[in-house]
Amino acid sequence: MLAKLDGLEYTLALPHSLVKIPKSNKNQYLRGAALKAKIAEIVDVFSTDEKLIESLHPWDSQSCESTNGKVARKNPKDRDYTRSNSYHGRVQCAIGEVNMGYVEFHTCVFDQLGIKLGTHMVIQLRQLEAHRKAVVVAASSQNGKAQRKYHQKAKSYSRAQAEKMDGDACYQTGIAVHMSDEDEF
Repeated sequence: MLAKLDGLEYTLALPHSLVKIPKSNKNQYLRGAALKAKIAEIVDVFSTDEKLIESLHPWDSQSCESTNGKVARKNPKDRDYTRSNSYHGRVQCAIGEVNMGYVEFHTCVFDQLGIKLGTHMVIQLRQLEAHRKAVVVAASSQNGKAQRKYHQKAKSYSRAQAEKMDGDACYQTGIAVHMSDEDEF
């Protein structure tokens, strides 16, 4: 990671927790208190009130995650569509459905293609849209949240039961480490 401070470039080497001193002294590293002071100096640049306020966003990130999920359903990560025009079309369809809704988006697309959207298709899209809205309302209700919590607890309980039945065969912290008080590293 490269950072500029007071006109000098610093390289932060995360794996070794070393900060290189300016490029003129290539093989010298900071350690201990000097390292801590230099890192604090670099971090201070990014922790000003202005930068912290800039990082606070007024919107809910859950809608972004939902949109990313819709894009992933149209354009799955286990398939590579990037080498074709299909990739852009799939992403645009997902975004269009999110922004405009199923019926309006598909009506617009079919109109541009000069195709009349069939009655059966409109009914299917309306049902899909109504289902999506019902799921959102149900999930955000108190009952929906309680059901989600119940299912999470049930899943956790069944996982714990399965691990209990496996006995010592399952992973445990320190399973392969048998140390006596006399062992030293």
